Amino acid sequence: MKNYFIDKLKYYFLTRKKDREKGFSFLESLTAILVLSIAFAVNLQFLVVLKIQNLKQEVQTGAVSVSKEILDDLRYRLSNNLGTVASGKTEITNRSSFGYSYDADVYVCNNEPTIDAQNTVTACPTATGSNIRYIVVQVLDKKRNNEKVYTVQTIFTTLQ
Repeated sequence: MKNYFIDKLKYYFLTRKKDREKGFSFLESLTAILVLSIAFAVNLQFLVVLKIQNLKQEVQTGAVSVSKEILDDLRYRLSNNLGTVASGKTEITNRSSFGYSYDADVYVCNNEPTIDAQNTVTACPTATGSNIRYIVVQVLDKKRNNEKVYTVQTIFTTLQ
């Protein structure tokens, strides 16, 4: 009887090894979860950086659109008569584009303006007698303490 029990036990262990359950062990599953967690953490940081960059690009695109609208308006007014647009600095407030609100500083100069390294107009000569107008538009973001988002400079003259 004892021999029979030992034989039965041997048979059980030999057949049990062949018919083991298929699947991952606990350690393999834990390692996979750890690797995936690290990969998601790295990708999450990358996605946050891309989101911030996308928002900055939207603000920049809106500022370009606002400056285009301002320049189109100035060109229309200047094309009728150069004297209809006052020389010097003009502040334009509450222009919106792409869901963002902007302010703008518009400089219309009779001679070439002086602009420093930070794109700030330091001098805007307004002597009369010139047929040329130097226009500088600086678009400011209201949400960022009036940070300069976009600056465009152009020259306008009437054709005869």
